[in-house]
Amino acid sequence: MLNDNYGAAYKATKHLLDQGCKYLIHLGGPQYINIYEERKRGFLEAIGQYSPIRYEVIEPAITREKGYEAAKSLKSLFESPEKPDGILAASDYSALGALLAAKEAGISIPHQLSIVGFANEPFTALISPSTSSIDQRADEMGENAARLLIESIEHPHRTSHPQKIVLMPQLLIRESSTRQNVPTDKTVSPDPS
Repeated sequence: MLNDNYGAAYKATKHLLDQGCKYLIHLGGPQYINIYEERKRGFLEAIGQYSPIRYEVIEPAITREKGYEAAKSLKSLFESPEKPDGILAASDYSALGALLAAKEAGISIPHQLSIVGFANEPFTALISPSTSSIDQRADEMGENAARLLIESIEHPHRTSHPQKIVLMPQLLIRESSTRQNVPTDKTVSPDPS
């Protein structure tokens, strides 16, 4: 059971670019973990299709503390004429840290800085501004895993090859990334071109 982390990061990055962002930051995870490698690959692939776009990759930055530190370390960039205006965080916790640091610095979200996170943690819909996030469809993942387990218990002698199920996560668009006239709480399924 897998999530399409590449497709989700691609779609989230494309969303930021479609909102008019010209300088993106990716708060990534450790690259020895496949999901973070795939998220970075999706980010870079989308960037490559919107030339010329400036970008930075900061790794690892998947905790609230690391997201906060990363955004604070960009202080000089935020004060420059060509400042970052979009963040794709590899986790909702790092997105939260970046959002808190940006608010402390007086940066308006989403007008000056748009933010998208990963996982659709419960707090993302409750904070202000609400945070756009990739919903990894954990409930559906659990249901599929349970179904496969029950099938293997009920039919122990059935020879079958391991099944690979890839779920397409959904981009939940909320206030933190909406600059154009896009309704918030909109769901977008990833489908990389």
